Amino acid sequence: MKQLTCAIALFLAAQFTHAQDNCNCLLNLNNFVEKVSNNYAGYADKVNSKTKDGYFLMVDSLKKRAEIATDLRTCYNVLEKYRSFFYDKHLQLGADLPADTTNNVAEKPTQTAWNKATVLAYFNKNQAKLKDIEGIWTTDGYEVGVVLNEKTSRFEGVVLAAKNKNFTEGSLKFSSSWLGSGRYPSEYVNGQLKRENIELTVVKNAMEVGNYGIWTKQFPATKDTLTFSQKTERLGEVQWRMLDKNTLYIRLKSCNLANKPVLDSLIKLNKEKLKTIPNWVVDFRGNSGGATDVFKELLPYLYTKPLIQRGNKHWLTPENTALLKTFYKENESVMDAESKAGLLKFFEFEKNNPNGWHDEGSDTTKYDKVLKFPNRVAVLSDKNNGSSGETFLIDARGLSDKVTIFGENSAGYLDYGDIMPNRLLCDKFDIAIPSRRANYLDYGETYDKTGYPPDVYIPETNKDWLKFVFDYWKKGKK
Repeated sequence: MKQLTCAIALFLAAQFTHAQDNCNCLLNLNNFVEKVSNNYAGYADKVNSKTKDGYFLMVDSLKKRAEIATDLRTCYNVLEKYRSFFYDKHLQLGADLPADTTNNVAEKPTQTAWNKATVLAYFNKNQAKLKDIEGIWTTDGYEVGVVLNEKTSRFEGVVLAAKNKNFTEGSLKFSSSWLGSGRYPSEYVNGQLKRENIELTVVKNAMEVGNYGIWTKQFPATKDTLTFSQKTERLGEVQWRMLDKNTLYIRLKSCNLANKPVLDSLIKLNKEKLKTIPNWVVDFRGNSGGATDVFKELLPYLYTKPLIQRGNKHWLTPENTALLKTFYKENESVMDAESKAGLLKFFEFEKNNPNGWHDEGSDTTKYDKVLKFPNRVAVLSDKNNGSSGETFLIDARGLSDKVTIFGENSAGYLDYGDIMPNRLLCDKFDIAIPSRRANYLDYGETYDKTGYPPDVYIPETNKDWLKFVFDYWKKGKK
């Protein structure tokens, strides 16, 4: 069975243990060390004959720091120091921390000269020539007016009202340039005041704000609302549209299992048309991972050669197995037969082998025939494509001579996966611990520090990756 999921934590939050009354940082650290040493699939790799002395010295040192830690943020820093020893992005630690007031200086969003009255006056003055992004947009928690700053030629999203106390009237929520066709590369300030580079996509009265959902346009009012097919073409986690008569664009922003029936239905609905489309662009930029089941129905269209996979080992401790059983129960209806059968094998194995490693061994993926179309596939991947999204890169490259991967090295969440969620004994510290170890590690391969590389790198200065791919194809290159 392939890597099943890297987002099991989304489905198992109810399994967290309850906090104890006598909370302290040392209690949390001891609990974290215990859970990692008992359940982390990378523990024996990382704590070995060469590193164990340094590891135990570090743990002893951190225990001394934990004994005198009196606030949540200081304790978090102690726990994070322990987590970082393993250099594994899938080994995660989270907490609802208070604002960082180091040196008594808290970061604030930029305050503009705009307010609600001047924003409305701008719209009334320029209503006949407004771009599609200009207007008043709302989402749960924000009302934002988007206006053009004529000095910088950038569109500014100005907060008119917000539930988040970090933002006041006139605060700058985002600043955007324009690529055309409703695309706006932006510097965005999230609710925790961190700045991110994201892309806004505007289609009629809807605006997708990176991974922060879809905002609705309230002014100027429009009756030209989106149909379901239009939303699928341009907005949401699964996107499907024709870039021209010969090129299909498919985007998958995450491998959340909820996306599987959506993508599967689009493939089924377009089955006959797919027989005639020579070019595909499959966009995995920013894919946040999830389950490999989601993209499985794409693979037969890419196939030209068998893929030999070395497989994985799964550490089936009692705690890991209990969490997997809950996951199975909650997601059985959307999982494919192969994944369900694989989990049932795990459960049967664990009965006779508690705390055992289930080695699924090598496997070969092979399909009955090579399809004529598509005959050219560009896969887009960036540094934010992680986990199961990276597994797609391995599968696509290994299965197909049609595929060229464009972009940059991926995020590096591959070596250990299938994360199991839990909560430390108190203070609501959430943790996630990988239970799967890739067998390719035994052959000297590793991707956690480097990410998975593309075939063709796209320069950082190039902001239009689709144009880059079309230009590359025009040069006659496969």
